[in-house]
Amino acid sequence: MVRFIGAALTLFFVTLFAPHGHAEEARPKFPPDETLTVPSLTLTDEQFLLGDTANGIAVTPTGQLRFPGWDEHLPAVVLLHGTNKNVSIVRWADFLNRMGIATFRLDSFGGRGIDEVEIDPSRLSSFAQFYDTYRAVDVLAAHPRIDPSRIAVMGFSRGGTAALYTSMRRFQTLHGPSKTRIAAHISFYPACNTQVRR
Repeated sequence: MVRFIGAALTLFFVTLFAPHGHAEEARPKFPPDETLTVPSLTLTDEQFLLGDTANGIAVTPTGQLRFPGWDEHLPAVVLLHGTNKNVSIVRWADFLNRMGIATFRLDSFGGRGIDEVEIDPSRLSSFAQFYDTYRAVDVLAAHPRIDPSRIAVMGFSRGGTAALYTSMRRFQTLHGPSKTRIAAHISFYPACNTQVRR
């Protein structure tokens, strides 16, 4: 079953995001890794659900943008961590980079002075990570080496919940990326028990 899932994901990424006509030996003209800042907000649950961004608290999460070994208008995947910033994200970044896909490992905790929320999840609303995800896509869409039409989000556990629910039209209408649409939402072991009233 695990091999089937791995093969299916590989095929998915190759068909949807793989860049065209590259040579793995080629070296990019830009540094291979960049630290990007993501202007975002910390919103209460109510503020997020009502679209009230005027009263949010400004915050600046960061993330590591890693490129594969060639220089093109690249597809990208925003990688969203769980309650304790999963180590597996680095392995997924390596896997995707080898396929020719840029990766952006978004850290929703560091810019808020938090290192984990595993012990006390109430330290940060899950909706904060949803909002950060949309803003990270905005930042990537403006990057000269990223193809804004081929940006996906992929998350694990708490990050998987963000990857799943950022696909909701209601949330996209309120807070979604301003100049592009997210090409795919890939979620690993998210919480699927959230009900949002209209």
